Amino acid sequence: MSHMSEIPEIKNFIFDVGRVLISFQADEMFLEHGLSIKDSERICKEMFFNPYWSLSDYGTLTMDEILDGYAIIYPEDDYVFRWFVENCRDQVIPRPRIWEKVHALKEAGYGLYLLSNYNEYFWKEQVEGLPFLKDMDGVLVSYREHMVKPEERFFRLLLDRYGLKAEECLYLDDLSYNTEAAGRIGINAITVESEEEILGLLDKYSR
Repeated sequence: MSHMSEIPEIKNFIFDVGRVLISFQADEMFLEHGLSIKDSERICKEMFFNPYWSLSDYGTLTMDEILDGYAIIYPEDDYVFRWFVENCRDQVIPRPRIWEKVHALKEAGYGLYLLSNYNEYFWKEQVEGLPFLKDMDGVLVSYREHMVKPEERFFRLLLDRYGLKAEECLYLDDLSYNTEAAGRIGINAITVESEEEILGLLDKYSR
């Protein structure tokens, strides 16, 4: 967790989605599907650390195009990729305790915003319809804006679109390079590492 000696008055919270408002169990899914730990780690690396995945977050490739690309590069794993995508909802681990804290922040008068890297298919399968979305005053998703974190312009777009002052915002993300990017444009940002850490932090503001 990145610490700040003193956070000024906060009026708005900006949330990442993955590993903040929800968690994931990709490895567990692959293991339950019969893959070994070694194969599970390999598949995750092939899928999520491939440039195709970044292009999907930008909204420049569809999921079908991504899968077709994977099939060319990793033909032996094509069936696993397609199975995983078809069942990607099972990857999500809800965090209802955090959602309750988020709702309490809303009732306390804070502005609530989402800034997330997500491709269209996974957003619709994993995120649309989740309760916390109803509490948000604004949502920016990478595939819609054709920008991704940690690009500073993505953070600036959020501030500009909703008329927010950087110094009045607190941003939570699980990746340090994203919080560092937010910090460079004046947004207060904390890298969070666990559900309990997030709960403790939000509890200080939602009382």
